[in-house]
Amino acid sequence: MVEPNCEGGRNYRKRLRVSDNPREEWIAVPVPDSGIPVEWVDAAREAFKYNRRTSSAGDRFWELSGGILHCAECGRRMVANRVLYNGTRPAYYYRCPTRQRHGRDACPLSRHERADKLERLVWIFVRDLLTDPRRLQRGFDRLIEQERNLFRDKDLEGEVSRLYESLEDIGHKRARAQDLALDDLLTREELRANFRN
Repeated sequence: MVEPNCEGGRNYRKRLRVSDNPREEWIAVPVPDSGIPVEWVDAAREAFKYNRRTSSAGDRFWELSGGILHCAECGRRMVANRVLYNGTRPAYYYRCPTRQRHGRDACPLSRHERADKLERLVWIFVRDLLTDPRRLQRGFDRLIEQERNLFRDKDLEGEVSRLYESLEDIGHKRARAQDLALDDLLTREELRANFRN
């Protein structure tokens, strides 16, 4: 896009559009042995599997980026979007990337949401949640009740009595094995095998 500037020259603005090729058209590239064990690679992939992507717009702190805000229509994660008006004044929006990647019919949400308005609405909602003492009290009461139910569901006394019975049984087996060994009815090897089991 070409725009004239105030000095009579031209300003050139580039727009970059990126789209993924269908997975069937991807080409596998063989990678030679890097010397890193496969277990390390798998462990590293597992370690960052649930990491959230941070916003790629570096000139502003995007409060709702990184997987917090999702499209109400298709469920995709909203992305940060910066638009320059008159080439100088920036405006910030959150938008659903589905339409751009998969076409106009992919998601009915065509509107970009203004970042300042949306962030203010979310902050008011969260602030109201956190400053309502009745709601906080109900939340704490619910958590306490969940913890109580967790321990109520477990039969702790029954578990302790089962452990004591198991220890008593082991003690009786040990005493019988020692008696058999003393009467030379059990060899050392048989005695050791008995204690391993």
